[in-house]
Amino acid sequence: MNKKITIDHLNGLQYRVRMDFPVGSVNDIVEEQLRELGKTLKLKGFRKGKIPYEVVRDRYGDEIRKQVLDELMQQALQEVAEKENLEFAGQASIDNKATEQGDDITIVVSVEVYPQFTVIGIEELTVEKPVVEIGQADVDELIHNLRKRARSWQGVNRQAQAGDRVMIDFEGKLDGGLIEGGKRRAVPVVIGEGAVSGVTEQRLTGLSAGNEIEIEAQYSAEFSDTSLAGKTIRFWVRIREVAEEVLPEVDRKFCKSFGIESGELEDLRSAAIADMEREAEVQLLTDIKLQLFGQLLEQNTLELPTGLVEEEAGRLQHLSMQRDGLIDISKAPPVSRFLNAAGRNVHMGLLIRELFTEQGMQILREEINDKIIELCPPGQEPGKYQEQCYQDPELLGHIENTVMDEKVVNWLMRKAKTVEKPMSFSGLVSRRGVETGIHADILPGIPDNSGS
Repeated sequence: MNKKITIDHLNGLQYRVRMDFPVGSVNDIVEEQLRELGKTLKLKGFRKGKIPYEVVRDRYGDEIRKQVLDELMQQALQEVAEKENLEFAGQASIDNKATEQGDDITIVVSVEVYPQFTVIGIEELTVEKPVVEIGQADVDELIHNLRKRARSWQGVNRQAQAGDRVMIDFEGKLDGGLIEGGKRRAVPVVIGEGAVSGVTEQRLTGLSAGNEIEIEAQYSAEFSDTSLAGKTIRFWVRIREVAEEVLPEVDRKFCKSFGIESGELEDLRSAAIADMEREAEVQLLTDIKLQLFGQLLEQNTLELPTGLVEEEAGRLQHLSMQRDGLIDISKAPPVSRFLNAAGRNVHMGLLIRELFTEQGMQILREEINDKIIELCPPGQEPGKYQEQCYQDPELLGHIENTVMDEKVVNWLMRKAKTVEKPMSFSGLVSRRGVETGIHADILPGIPDNSGS
């Protein structure tokens, strides 16, 4: 096909591509595909292979035409990428629908490309490697946490204190208007567990069901949600209920509820140690990765593809919704809250990707299979989980990225100066959550420096 492609560099990583396809050639491809479809199509009232072309065209012409133009567009973009030595980041954004202009059909899209760079600062890397020994105190703490996971709540007719759950309604307003995501009802907050800022917990302490308060929050200019940065927000909060926790007894029933068939406490403790050892190994790699890339992020300033950052922010928002048990997207924290964390994650991902390519690393199928077995959920047959992974592109991609991360981190560890640092198990796992950049604040971003 004698098509015409024009590419314009707009700015930074942004490009605009115009594609002109001859109308006659497009129509020929559409007609050919419609005729092929007619040979196998089954329609009531017609024999197979005997459906008139006009009937097929009238029913499926628009759909086939759209598919043909999409395929031609993707082929053209691939040619542009190869010719201009560009690598597109994310999906192209269509500026206008396909339009006929004279003898051509024109499509105009905007695309972003990955930044081209070489990673610097590797020679100066220094990392503290946590050395963790799991003791009986760690096991005691884990069992206590298991009890808290299985806890129930009993309403009380008194003032709220540390450890109580208060059920609250709240509204956040700026200049008299409700902020985005700023109205919630029946939100549980456990005082002392960090779901809201420390100052907010202090204000909730001592209140009873039916009490109402106002909290004035001053947001810093660097706050992740740009619509709130530098602003003062007033939150109205009403206490619906105060409840105290009831912890279950550590008995045979409790042990069996966590998969210990014997119901014996010692078997639960042994299983807890094995689980903590596995968790420590995973968290150790995460901790070292964050140290290494924290240093590399400072040394390697990059322009980030906007589309990738927005996509990652959406992923973090979804994770936040899952954590809070939200289904309605309108009740979720605004995606702008996650842009800073998303930018950091994308930045880190680009560095990993570049180092993987620079060093000529490869991911072998055996390594993927080993990681699948390692990540196989308890109680699931590894072979079936492996089959599930290979049938799910998203899940398989996650496993491949995990293998890539580990390869790059291990390579960087060999390059970095390492200093061992004794650390408790709880101290190591307390760093969890940094990688995703998710903040546990239930109220929409009330900062720790909020005042009353």
